Amino acid sequence: MMRGRYILALVLCALAAVRLAAQSTDNVLPFVAMDRDPVNAALAGAASSAVSGADLSCAAFGNPAAVPFMDRHFAIGVNYAMWAPSVWKDHVVNAGGAFKIGKWFGLTVGFARDMHAEEIYNGKPFKPYDMVIGGGLAFSIAKCVGVGVNIKYAQQQMMSDYRLWGVSMDAFLQYHGKDFNVMAGVSNFGPKAQSTVVPTKYALVPVARLSGDYVARVGIVHLQPALSAEFAFNREWAVAAGFQLGLKDIGWVRAGYRYASAGSVMPSHLSLGAGATFYGVRLSATFLTANKEIGNTFLIGLGYSF
Repeated sequence: MMRGRYILALVLCALAAVRLAAQSTDNVLPFVAMDRDPVNAALAGAASSAVSGADLSCAAFGNPAAVPFMDRHFAIGVNYAMWAPSVWKDHVVNAGGAFKIGKWFGLTVGFARDMHAEEIYNGKPFKPYDMVIGGGLAFSIAKCVGVGVNIKYAQQQMMSDYRLWGVSMDAFLQYHGKDFNVMAGVSNFGPKAQSTVVPTKYALVPVARLSGDYVARVGIVHLQPALSAEFAFNREWAVAAGFQLGLKDIGWVRAGYRYASAGSVMPSHLSLGAGATFYGVRLSATFLTANKEIGNTFLIGLGYSF
């Protein structure tokens, strides 16, 4: 009965978020919404609620409310992606960490830089880039309920003398049961972004998110299906489903599919992945395909938890 009430509260939280007054129709600073976690990306972004089997070193870019329920004291990691190599050929790197303090609190930190192909501007070569730096705070308000907030500074250097920047925030509520998790909240909200050239300010596009996963253990086998849904305030939407299968929590295979409306930052795609964990060291690899826009993106991550 109590579990049902918590789940209902999470659903209502996500629905209430849609009533926020955000009217932007353009995706400003869209790289902030990129899934930088190779594990969650391998499940097509469906496992944002996951604690067991998750890579929480990327929580500064995802769900900080899961951090107080970690079974380790900290998780750190560095990830690299060759993003859309057949189209954009972007190189993406990020590093982050999640730290559990006592039984109730958690901290997140993260830094990311996306490097685009070189261009010629005013007769000189220039490499555009995007950057995100931020962190967050989380705490459990009950034995099985946590809240978390991330604050991120995002900057897009499109030309040598033109820069767009803004502050993006995320707020999530997490239910963590013995074998079941649900997350709900809003990401990418905050003050309007601004540039170095024009006085116009640009509204961010908040996204209401809902995600859930279930952990089933049969002997040495760990099976974890996950589902998620999101609704952006410019009326774009997406749903995703994925699963990961683990053997003794040492080796993992993962897969997922995301179906998104035409204007979503992350388009529809198929994801495949694998991973291994040994004495706290974590290695993950993910391949995104079945979509021309992201053009066979490849992600790899290395991390450590204790």
